[in-house]
This record gives sequence, C-alpha cells and structure tokens, in this order.
Amino acid sequence: MPPAIHSSHPLRRIAPTLALLAALLLLAAAACGDVFDRVVPPSPPTPAAIDLSLTVAEPPDDLPRYDRDDWRHWVDDDGDCQDTRQEVLVAESVSRVTFRDDRQCRVEAGRWLDPYTGSSFTDPGELDVDHLVPLANAHRSGGWAWSPERKRQFANSLGDAAHLIAVTASANRQKGAKGPEEWRPPDMAYWCEYATAWARVKRAWDLTATAAEAIALRDMLRTCDGPVSFEATGDIPVALPAGTYASCAEAEAAGEPRVKGAQGEGWGFPASLLPNSRDGDSDGVVCEVALPASEQPTVSPPPTSTPAFVPSATPLPVGVYPSCEEAAAAGEEGVQGFIGPGVGFPQEQVPTARDGDGDGIVCEVDPPATATPATVPAPAAATATPTPAATATPIPAPTATPSPAPTATPTPAGARTYASCEEAEAAGETRVQGSIGEGWGFSAELVPSARDGDGDGVVCEVRRSASSSTSADPTATPTVAPGSEGTYASCDEAEAAGEPRVQGSSGPGRGFAAELVPSARDGDGDGVVCEE
Repeated sequence: MPPAIHSSHPLRRIAPTLALLAALLLLAAAACGDVFDRVVPPSPPTPAAIDLSLTVAEPPDDLPRYDRDDWRHWVDDDGDCQDTRQEVLVAESVSRVTFRDDRQCRVEAGRWLDPYTGSSFTDPGELDVDHLVPLANAHRSGGWAWSPERKRQFANSLGDAAHLIAVTASANRQKGAKGPEEWRPPDMAYWCEYATAWARVKRAWDLTATAAEAIALRDMLRTCDGPVSFEATGDIPVALPAGTYASCAEAEAAGEPRVKGAQGEGWGFPASLLPNSRDGDSDGVVCEVALPASEQPTVSPPPTSTPAFVPSATPLPVGVYPSCEEAAAAGEEGVQGFIGPGVGFPQEQVPTARDGDGDGIVCEVDPPATATPATVPAPAAATATPTPAATATPIPAPTATPSPAPTATPTPAGARTYASCEEAEAAGETRVQGSIGEGWGFSAELVPSARDGDGDGVVCEVRRSASSSTSADPTATPTVAPGSEGTYASCDEAEAAGEPRVQGSSGPGRGFAAELVPSARDGDGDGVVCEE
C-alpha cells in the first residue's frame, strides 16, 4: 500500500499538487528503468488464529429437572415496548422493517436471511428467534446452578449478535435442545461460524461441554478457512477410538452401510461406530431414518439349505433351546408379543436370543394378514431332548387352518372350557380385546392350558385386520366417542373415533398419545402407544 499523503492545504490546492506529484513519478520511472518491475508488493497480514477453549465435563448424575419457565423470556428491558424477540427481528433484518402500528412494538415485515438453511423470509411469523446454545443445553452445562436473574439474562442476552438469531421455525424445531453432536445446520457453509459462536457463547457464560460436543465442534471447525485454535480441557478424553466416527454424517460420507434397527422401520448405523450418539430405543442402531424400499440396503437372503443343529455339549433344561429354530422344530407354541403384532417364543425358552423390544418374547414374526389368525398348534408330545426336524425353518407364523382340525366339543365335558384356542374358535366363542396392545383373543378361563403371556386375562391374541371388521363380527371395533375424560379403552377405539396419529420419538412409528389410551402399554417409554 503506498504511503498516505497528509496535507494541510486547502481543498482547492489538492488537484494541482497531485498533478505535480504524478509528473515527478513519471520522471523517476524513466530514470530508474525497470526498478518498478522488481518491486514485490507487501504480503497481506496473516489473520490471527481464532482462540477457542472449553472445559469438558459431563452433567452430574443428580442434575435437577429442567423447567423452561425458570428461563423467563421474552422481556422488554429497555422499556421501548419491543421485547427481546422484536429487538432481534429489527436488528437482523437486511431491509427496513415495518411495524403493525405507530407505537412500533411489533414487527410487521422485513427481510431476514436464515443462516441455518440459507433461505430468506419477509414474514416474521415464519421465523423463530433461536437461542444458539439452547436453554436446556445451558441448564445441563452448568446453568442449573444459576440464580433466576442470571437465567433471565442468558435467555434475553443481546450482547453477542450470535447469541440470539432469527431462523426458520422448522429448522429451529428440528434442532430443539440438541447440541452439535446431535444436530448441525443443514447449510454446511455456516458450520464454521456456528461452531465458533457456540464455543464463544459457552466461554462467555462459563458453561461446560460434553466430550461428544467437543468432538463435534472440532469436526465443524475443520470447515473454517482460517486457522482455529481449539482446546478442550478436562478429565474426559475427547479422542475417538480408531474405526469410529464423530457423527452420523461422517459415517454416511465414509460409505458405511446402514443396517435395520430392531424397533420400527428405521435404518441407521451400528452404535459401535458412533460411540457418542444416543441410542434412543436401545436396539444397537443409531441415527435411524425411514427409507423407501428402493433405497433400502440389500440384505442377503437367508440360506436356502436348512442348517444342521448340533446338540449343545452342556445339557439344557427341559423346554429350553439353544435357538428359536430348534424351539420351532420341536413344536413349541408361539405366543403373542406385548409390542406390535409379532408372535414368538418366551425368552426363558431361548435364553440366548436377544429381546429387542423388551417384552419377554424373542424371535417375533408377523402372523399372516387374516381376519382371525389362529395360534401355532401345541406340540403333540414334548420330549426332554428336542429333536429338530430335518427341514427346520425360522419360526413358523400361525397357520390360518390348524391341523388336525379341532373339534367343537368343550373339554372337560359339561364345563365351558376348551383344550385349545382352536377348539374355542371352532365352537364359535367370541374373541375379546386384550388390555395390552391391540390383540384379540379368548378369555383365559375358556382355555386354561393356554399361556397368558402379558397377564391381561386374554390368551391366543392376534391383531385383527381393520379391513376384516363387519357389523356382525363380534370382534369388530364399534364406532365410539371418547369417554367422559376424553380417553379410549383401546387404540382401535381411538382409530375409529378419528384421533390423529402422532410421531413417536423412538423409531419411525406413528401411534396415539399415551394419555388417550391409558390401558395400552408404552413399550419404548416415548409417550406414544400402538405405534406402526
């Protein structure tokens, strides 16, 4: 850069002076030949590295419950009738805003650029003012110990332009209370600024970061153009084990194949690949998403040849099997699982099998889609040592026509009980709704030998197809209105009443709010029942 010219001459004398200087420079150039060709312009100054450091600590085991009401917002601290939200909208609009009235308390229109998505908006109703570090995250990171006044200050702080930002409502609600280890802005161009601002806000308010959070921030800071000095200190190491990933986005980019989760229809990555990701339904698969059939990874078909079962070297107790295939080959009766329509075996019969949904039933398979499927016939004669059939296959689904055909004669004579559910079916006994799940079966008193797996007094439960219901069918669900308290006796009643299904937080299943059907079991504890 040429030296600055300082002059005390009046403005009218500046032009002649500049002309004289230009003439002198031309004469000097002619005298010095090619000197100017050899002059190297000064290098631009190297930008100083961004210095970021955070203290790594996990939330305490006795962390108090987060209550959003403790973090009061939005407030009008300066008394100009614009609360914190309106102040942010005014400050961040890239065009002059208009107001709803002459008092200028509420913004009517403007133009805002959402850094999360790169989209622009003119209607403030489409925007949320987002706490870059969510209030719940601040609570977990040390804010739980703050006074009410400091919580109020954090919730309404305008001291850092990145502390509160106007973003599209949908992006803000997808983010929720998640940290960078669970959610990142869809626009990668904003990752560097997002991670930098996140660390800056946490440092300014003496908040800690978890190890997973620090790893995610370090990963996002790699997208910065300039040098970044990031340090995470504490007793918890932030280095990832070899062969693992800091985020599901990294696993995806590395070409890791998605696998099927045990709950719902989700496809994700093995939890072992992402040690810092949360496994919400405890099925060993994280970051699950629903994929259309055309995008689902190819799963190798089961072998066509029947595996040869080798008896265990250690004798097993009577009625216990080393695999579900052996239990099926021995003719063990399938029972209804508590969650979903699957029929499988009690876990005590196959102790080595994994109970993915925690209902005590393993190796569950869906029964055929019939109006009133029957249960698997009981074994003709169980022996102490199970002898597998020569062509054992995975657990057989219940057959629509049991063989041998049951008789309609109750057993014992004169008593209204039956030796099997097939006999009760043949005798025309009415199926009743179980209190757990959506199964329809027979009263346990009618078939005393049948196992009541979920303890609801109904045995041999099967899920009734909605298309099979008729007004004459005793199992049909009548059209109902909600009870006096706005609840329903079963999910079928809620469905018939037109209640909307909601998205569960574990897996991709949609069901009904648990408070609508208080008798239904919430297997995954997400407040949504009868998910499908």
